[in-house]
Amino acid sequence: MMCIDLPILPIPPFNIPDIYIDFSHFDVGIDITLPNFRFDPLQIPTINVPDIPGPPAVDAKINIPEIPVLPSPPQLPEIPSFIPTLKFDLPPILPPAPRIPPMLPQIEAVLDMGEFI
Repeated sequence: MMCIDLPILPIPPFNIPDIYIDFSHFDVGIDITLPNFRFDPLQIPTINVPDIPGPPAVDAKINIPEIPVLPSPPQLPEIPSFIPTLKFDLPPILPPAPRIPPMLPQIEAVLDMGEFI
């Protein structure tokens, strides 16, 4: 009687659904109360510095020579005529500017006012 064989019930297979928890929109904060600091200045004893006498008066005559003026540059000869000059008729490298699409009338009015100013 004490050893009863309990029947084993077969459990059908099942899937537990995935659970997603989004923590990206949590507004979490913390308040930190700081103590009030009070600064009390202290006097620091310093040594007494005696009065330092100023420099003695000096009567000196200084002769500063005049600064020479630079001479004007020499006259250069004309460029010789045998140096060939080259003229190039090259097409423009840049393509034409793209057409600006029509804008809202409000923006065009602002641009006209800016152009007038």
